[in-house]
Amino acid sequence: TCKAFVHLFDRVVLALPFNSVEFFPMAVQCLKQKGGFAHFYGFSSKDRNVFSGPLKELKRMARVQGFSLRCTGKRVVRNVAPSRTQIALDLKVLHSQTKRH
Repeated sequence: TCKAFVHLFDRVVLALPFNSVEFFPMAVQCLKQKGGFAHFYGFSSKDRNVFSGPLKELKRMARVQGFSLRCTGKRVVRNVAPSRTQIALDLKVLHSQTKRH
């Protein structure tokens, strides 16, 4: 993580769907201590629920770092192949020391 950006932003946008999962842990550390929003773009396989796999993985990654996530919005951006979909997730991120109101 670039120390100059830790706890600096209200929102982060992970707009490169090919590697946004890779940068997710660094991105959430850049959110202010009270938390904020992460706008995530990624790819998913076209199974019954295209959002469940990526959301489960992001929640796991957040939990490992001491954050919690709540999905506030989700949408299919486009179909990119017969079995692949680009998705967008809007995530409310709370740091572990932040109490929910």
